[in-house]
Amino acid sequence: KENKSCLKKIYLEVSKNNLEGISFYTKMNFKTIYTRKKYFIYKNKKVDALVMNKIYYKWKKIKSILNLMGAKWMCMIQTEL
Repeated sequence: KENKSCLKKIYLEVSKNNLEGISFYTKMNFKTIYTRKKYFIYKNKKVDALVMNKIYYKWKKIKSILNLMGAKWMCMIQTEL
């Protein structure tokens, strides 16, 4: 049985240079909450990461966004009891 009442927020980091990723997350209603300076290394250069989050209340929407993100998107899920 799935626990449908626990997941409240999804957090993720996306490279400031990843315009396609930023566009995707923005369309999915993620909001930028702060910047992690020099978080990623890309082509031997340090690149800032945008930290984004989204608050969820309905499990079906959560499940669909996680499926869309797939394995190529790195995300961290925060659960709150």
